[in-house]
Amino acid sequence: MKIIGFFLVVHLTSTAQSAVSPGKMVKKGETVVIECSLTANEGVYWFFQPENSKLKFLLYLSGAGKITAKDTRFDSKRSFGKVSLTVKTFTKEDSGKYYCVMVRNMNMEFGNMVARYLEEIKTTPKTTTVVTSTKVTATTQSEKTSCTPTESRLAKKEDKMSCHLFIWAPLTCAASLLLLALIFVSVLYCKRPRRRSCQHQFRKRPIPEDIRRPLNNYH
Repeated sequence: MKIIGFFLVVHLTSTAQSAVSPGKMVKKGETVVIECSLTANEGVYWFFQPENSKLKFLLYLSGAGKITAKDTRFDSKRSFGKVSLTVKTFTKEDSGKYYCVMVRNMNMEFGNMVARYLEEIKTTPKTTTVVTSTKVTATTQSEKTSCTPTESRLAKKEDKMSCHLFIWAPLTCAASLLLLALIFVSVLYCKRPRRRSCQHQFRKRPIPEDIRRPLNNYH
């Protein structure tokens, strides 16, 4: 088997392959079937070469249909002289080049290279724009001192309040006393007894004779 692999490497490096199957993209988890270009009833060897790596042996399919493989994910069948390789659950490690080799009458025949690669799903990340606004407030030292009360200012305010209290307290008391006195006088005035007026006071009094006479002299 190592000898066959050695001759395959020599064949690949020394012979320019004119018939090469183009590479095909495969989705992850799919089952891939690779056809060998050789037609024969003899035993067939399958080799695999990953990208940037050495050649690896996959399996051997005898003329009687018996399979000798290292990995159960790989299977091979023969139908009407055509040999195929089946790769189950294709992964990224299965990406590379596949070769089939047949030994006939002590001669080695090499099939065409078949390349299969894993299809990578490109995801475009969502770009989120975050707008941050910074508010800068510049205050001078004078503004800080005018807005921030100090201990001396608080003391001055307390002194002013005490002075106003001493001035307005007596005035308020005096005004209250005057208001009470006015109310008291009003109550007494309303409750005083009233004199009854007689009807004869409003009668017409006769004019005396001495006052009438001068009036008659004018006639």
